Amino acid sequence: MDCQKSMSHIVLPIFYKVLPSDVRYLNGNFGEAFRLRKKRFDKEDIQEGQRALTEVSNLSGWESEKFANGQEGKLVEEVTKTILTKLRHQSQLDVPKHLVGVDDHVNKIRNWVDIPTSHARMIGIYGMGGIGKTTLAKVIYNALSDIFVDCSFLPDIRETANNSGIPYLQNMLIKEILQIENAIGSIIIITTRYKYVLDQSEFEVDYKYELKELDEVHSLLLFKRHAFRMGHCPEDFEGISYEILSTMGGLPLAIKVIGSYLYGKVDKKVWQDILEKLRTESDRDVQKTLKISYDALEPTQREIFLDIACFLIGENSKYALYMWEDCKLFPSLGIEELKLRCLIKIGDCDEFRMHDQLRDLGRSIFCQGQLPERCLKPWFEDKALRSNMQMEVTEDKALRSNIQVEATECKGFRRNMQTEVNSLLPRLLELSYLFHLEELHLYGYDQLEYFPELTSRLLKLCVDSCPKLILLELDGLKYLEELSIKHYNSIERMDLSQSNLLKGLDIEGCDNLVEI
Repeated sequence: MDCQKSMSHIVLPIFYKVLPSDVRYLNGNFGEAFRLRKKRFDKEDIQEGQRALTEVSNLSGWESEKFANGQEGKLVEEVTKTILTKLRHQSQLDVPKHLVGVDDHVNKIRNWVDIPTSHARMIGIYGMGGIGKTTLAKVIYNALSDIFVDCSFLPDIRETANNSGIPYLQNMLIKEILQIENAIGSIIIITTRYKYVLDQSEFEVDYKYELKELDEVHSLLLFKRHAFRMGHCPEDFEGISYEILSTMGGLPLAIKVIGSYLYGKVDKKVWQDILEKLRTESDRDVQKTLKISYDALEPTQREIFLDIACFLIGENSKYALYMWEDCKLFPSLGIEELKLRCLIKIGDCDEFRMHDQLRDLGRSIFCQGQLPERCLKPWFEDKALRSNMQMEVTEDKALRSNIQVEATECKGFRRNMQTEVNSLLPRLLELSYLFHLEELHLYGYDQLEYFPELTSRLLKLCVDSCPKLILLELDGLKYLEELSIKHYNSIERMDLSQSNLLKGLDIEGCDNLVEI
């Protein structure tokens, strides 16, 4: 019962051959059994147990003697069905709470789903970017999840395929629906911007559904919900609201972003400026429309937006917050502003999420060289990337030398860096700008004397066979979880007082170490 309160767990009581009132008031055989065992527990535990029994007796559940005339087999079936339904409901996909104009689309597609068939069917939803295809697919998925034994939803196919390859997607799908013995009655729903994808001869799409723009009524309703946070707007803003909507072609994403930007702005001159900007985009390019909201961000908020678009989609927000705090970007304020403007979302696991149109906008800005000066380097699609980094050597004279490093499984941010070369450099100083670096391995640096300056966000550090290393500076690595220092005879003392999160320590071959 404590977990129900503290962790929102669901409690489904089964009163097996006992009345709920006997549990509540400790009557009958149940109460007698409880009192006989009181000797085994202290007073506090007894009171806690009585409280829990009272609470559970007030919950809705099953009485075995009353359900299906005491047929226990049917009771087991009902309990199993209820639990599976609740588990599926908890795993439903996240969709906006107040959707506009989606019911008719869902009903039309549900009609296709309900047609009896002996084979798997494929339904294709197509339409321009930002029109709501993925949202519609999620709503249908949630509606159908209770009637199918196994379900799988694979988002961001293009991005995942580019980064991880088609086999990775296939493995994800197989893993989620592995228990399916045959595909009879299965439903496959795909979304695409291009109808010709659904016309390929390699596969047969049974039904094709074009998702069109919102009509004027639904466009206005969606705009009001974001610009005014209610279902109506002040009378003196109604006319200009219609004019603004007339420039956006019924695109839900554009309406949400522009409406969210205008929320709280009571100066009609601001609204008029937005209208004029929208009118200049006569081709109704959705990214140009979205960029209006981007341009209105504070410089620090632009940096955060671009970092997310280029590096952090699908990544946990925790470590990025550390980085942005170090950069004085005020990330809590910035993220809240981006959420209010519908430019990003935070998922259930605290991961960053972003519509692919907004992601493409951010990356387009990046490639056009319009980045703020502190923004990070371009994202990388390859799993393993080799690049040249310039390490500055400051010994009597300035010298620059190229050293090859390997970054593995970078997924945009380069989190794992392994330097497996035998370098002649006596010091490495240019690693501190890698704010995202979580793991660093240094092997076989025969001439390395001074330790590189590192970001305080490092989680794992491995140093092996660096015999001339004089200075090993660990101050400030307060998030370090794993440290491996091997064959390092120069060290006698190691200060780990700031590394309170340390979980693993390996000091093999450090023969002169006497104090930690």
